[in-house]
Amino acid sequence: MKYTQLSQEDINEMLQVVGISDIKELFKDIPENEKYTYKYLQEKGLTEIELRELFSNYAKSDHDILDYKSFLGGGFYQHFIPSIVYSILARSEFYTAYTPYQPEVSQGSLQMIFEFQSMISEITGLPISNASMYDGATAFTEAFLMAYRLFRGKKKKFLYAESVNPIYKNVLKTYMQFNPNFQMEEIPTRNGKLDIEYLRNHIDEDTAGVGISYPNFYGQIEDLGEIVKIIKDNKSIAIATYYPIVSSVLKTPGEIGFDIVVGNGQSLGNPIYFSGPTFGFFSTKMDFIRQMPGRLISETVDEDGKRGFVMTLQTREQHIRRERATSNICSNQTLNTLAAAVYLSFIGKHGFKKLGERILKLTAYAMQKFKEVGICIKYDPKRIFNEFVLDIDNSSEIVKKCLDKKIIAGISLEKLTDENGLLIAITEMNSTRDIDALIKAIKE
Repeated sequence: MKYTQLSQEDINEMLQVVGISDIKELFKDIPENEKYTYKYLQEKGLTEIELRELFSNYAKSDHDILDYKSFLGGGFYQHFIPSIVYSILARSEFYTAYTPYQPEVSQGSLQMIFEFQSMISEITGLPISNASMYDGATAFTEAFLMAYRLFRGKKKKFLYAESVNPIYKNVLKTYMQFNPNFQMEEIPTRNGKLDIEYLRNHIDEDTAGVGISYPNFYGQIEDLGEIVKIIKDNKSIAIATYYPIVSSVLKTPGEIGFDIVVGNGQSLGNPIYFSGPTFGFFSTKMDFIRQMPGRLISETVDEDGKRGFVMTLQTREQHIRRERATSNICSNQTLNTLAAAVYLSFIGKHGFKKLGERILKLTAYAMQKFKEVGICIKYDPKRIFNEFVLDIDNSSEIVKKCLDKKIIAGISLEKLTDENGLLIAITEMNSTRDIDALIKAIKE
């Protein structure tokens, strides 16, 4: 994008159009304190040469995650992205495409989204998946809204596990805090997992849905079969937020019995990108299709009997009356879902399974090595996929010092939860040498 500097006359003209005399009036609703004084507003603007130099220096101060040995997890993971993903994304017919409202000129985009939906359905184990959502956190919130609609507002109580990703919980709380139709209750954690007895004692006939995480934020795989049975016996909706790579070696949420499965698709062919942009996925049962948020692309035939694709479900506020829309906070992240579709097509079912097996082996290696040097694994080491918590108190200091050694050591739990410890994530990008280097750095 070319830089075009505004003159003072341009600024004055724009201020006049919006009916204000000073640019500071645009910020009058923000509390005036030392942090928000906007002292730079009155300074002289930079020339294009100065601006380019300024932003070039900003860029040089950043570091690519590939420059580090990364063990970062907690919802965003460094996975290998084949070169073919970027090759396909760079094709102009994809990266300039918008919503495919006209099927006669959008068959390529529609087919890509249809294939994406089909792959997500296989990963989640549920028959219906929509054409993506904004991200995993908002998809989790949408699942609760959908559960409310499924009971036509007659049930207003909702339970969610404390062991769900804190980011997801914050979005859920923000969206529901002023809605009188939602009575939200958090299920506490015991030894890194949901307290099943608490769930058993607090779920009741007014409970519309229960949301948990698979695996949870601490890397633990909950007692899913028992949890789902309790929810189903109460005739409530079982909701799971899901790390899709788990499907490579473990049961899908649909096989376990979940009614709605959502998650963040970043791990499927998308880089970490400072935690975004990414996409959310949303799967459910065929019986619930009319209350599913977002869009659905389906396969059909034209008048000549040729295979074609159309947008069949469009229950968003752009298409119908806002108050009747099933979603107002989702976005069809087509370019990101294209990356996922290319990634999954390229590695295939066999490669997907091999990916999971490699991650399991590396995770087992890491846990064994930590055990050998006397660093304990917090919670149950047998019920994890690729994340686990180190039982250490000075995790924030360790993360800081490891950065000096070009190692991103993980997430300090004290920053996001009431727990202590260091959350470590292992992916196929971590070699045994990288793991040894991490252990050495933590010991030091």
